[in-house]
Amino acid sequence: ARAVRALSIGSCLAALGAALTVAWRFEPSAGRLQLAERTAWIPPLGAEYHLAVDGFSIGFVLLTAVLVPLVVLGLDPQLRRERGLVALILALQGMLFGVFLAQNFFLWFLCYELTLIPAYLLIRLWGGPGRAPASLQFFLTTQLGGLAILIGFLAVHHVTGTFDLPTLARLGSTGRLGLDGFAGLPDAAPLIFGLLVFGFAVKLPLLPVHTWLPPAYAEAPAPVTMLLTGLLSK
Repeated sequence: ARAVRALSIGSCLAALGAALTVAWRFEPSAGRLQLAERTAWIPPLGAEYHLAVDGFSIGFVLLTAVLVPLVVLGLDPQLRRERGLVALILALQGMLFGVFLAQNFFLWFLCYELTLIPAYLLIRLWGGPGRAPASLQFFLTTQLGGLAILIGFLAVHHVTGTFDLPTLARLGSTGRLGLDGFAGLPDAAPLIFGLLVFGFAVKLPLLPVHTWLPPAYAEAPAPVTMLLTGLLSK
């Protein structure tokens, strides 16, 4: 148990050190993506390994780097299967960094959906007496939201030919996404927008698609609830 705790804290401190380095090198006045890393990944799908930080994401990167070691330090030593618990927390941290840094929809969506697996297992294996239905409802409902987001962005990719989020932002800001007429629908843009709003509303969650949240938060152990409220909801 001591080795598990030492290794996990060491990993968290390394991530915190990297996050602080990024924050130190970040120039708030630049008003652009910084410290970018971009590599071709799956060209036929338009998927790139594209990471960067901006003035919005830097706060969430630091929040992730600070909160996870506090969660690990606050774990009850009596919790069973501590090695698996810590491994899932660190996996969740890695995927959250991906969510906040990814600049390609394919990579962002993959990290976003993969956060659900460790979160589901953390609730299912270490939760309270109602953990089984709570974790299942959490997983299936948020997967439904993810499916709506995926369909919406596949439609956008079909029209624009890109998953690059900065490029899509530029096209959107100039009104050149060209979604109307997609699939023969003269007013396809509101439909695609509605799919994305629904998907993100489930993830946030917003009334009335928030029903997964109360049982998940109630049944999760305290450290997992810290992760759900402090990071996953962001």
